[in-house]
Amino acid sequence: MDVSKNPFEHVSKDHAAIWQMLVYRDIEAFAKSDWMLIADDFLQDKFYGINARFSTDPHEWQLDFPILKDYRDSWLAQSQLSRNKQYIEPLIIGIHKATTIEKMQIKSNKAAVWKKFNGEIKLVDGTSEILKWQTIYFCEYHNTSWKIIGFIGYLPL
Repeated sequence: MDVSKNPFEHVSKDHAAIWQMLVYRDIEAFAKSDWMLIADDFLQDKFYGINARFSTDPHEWQLDFPILKDYRDSWLAQSQLSRNKQYIEPLIIGIHKATTIEKMQIKSNKAAVWKKFNGEIKLVDGTSEILKWQTIYFCEYHNTSWKIIGFIGYLPL
């Protein structure tokens, strides 16, 4: 699988740049537990994240990530848990197979992006790690590139 193949390269440079940020760089950084690969992809002063807790009921959603540091710490902890597992295939390939961006709306200097995780990564012990949720990202074009300003994550599929 060519994980660097950008499905939006022929749509527009903005679509391609957002895919590069939200899929390619994010997965690479996660698989390596290297936050510094994506640290510049966020507008720290504007960032917030809502955890939908796999619920369709917005009353159950929580503002678990009011600042970027909170999200970074959670992201690094999840990444480290994944890195401690023994997968049949490289983690980066497994996550790419399960990840799609099916909708991206860009208006003016803002974007909303629907990213889905829908698949499984098999482990050496015969079990599988199930990826089955979606995230809506909110991005802003700032200076010369797209940045993440927030998201609603862990929405059920």
